[in-house]
Amino acid sequence: MCRQLVLFSIKATETFYSRSTLEDQLSIINYQKRLTALMHCEEIQMEVDIRQYDMEEATMTVCPENKRLLVLKVPGLAENRPSVLRGDWLFIRVVDSDDKEYKGYVHEVRKNEVLLGFHKSLLEKMTPLTKFSVRFVFNRLPVKLQHRAIDYINTHKNDYEALLFPTEDQIGKYGLMKPLNVELR
Repeated sequence: MCRQLVLFSIKATETFYSRSTLEDQLSIINYQKRLTALMHCEEIQMEVDIRQYDMEEATMTVCPENKRLLVLKVPGLAENRPSVLRGDWLFIRVVDSDDKEYKGYVHEVRKNEVLLGFHKSLLEKMTPLTKFSVRFVFNRLPVKLQHRAIDYINTHKNDYEALLFPTEDQIGKYGLMKPLNVELR
């Protein structure tokens, strides 16, 4: 599955962006297109990386402290592999069942397990012997904000050209940056 996703994504990226987008000299004119292409490549890699941690036939237990949450043991979590944070989500599917996928929200991250909140229909259906396929996803919010920043700069090129692509006579024109807190040195 991951290999198919990578091949599809690479082909789509190659189709959308010409080779010259990445090879031409960087300028204010091609800045948005180049950075957008690079960010799409990074997103593809992030998707591939996180999918390496998908789990088959995983079991979950009801959290003793909160009966509305399920506990999923995740190997490697203590080493940040995969990186899972409170507020993230993942998808599960009951093995040998319908194709319904449930979205679980991470309520708490512990050393080797996460506490997940799901719709009550899953809680009602679940037994201690229920096996799940787990699909990890990464939070796209930071990537969306990066794309938004690039789009903003593109619509305000005149305001940012000197900052992003200073000419020799502009270097040092605005003075040296000084730390706000001198003790941080």
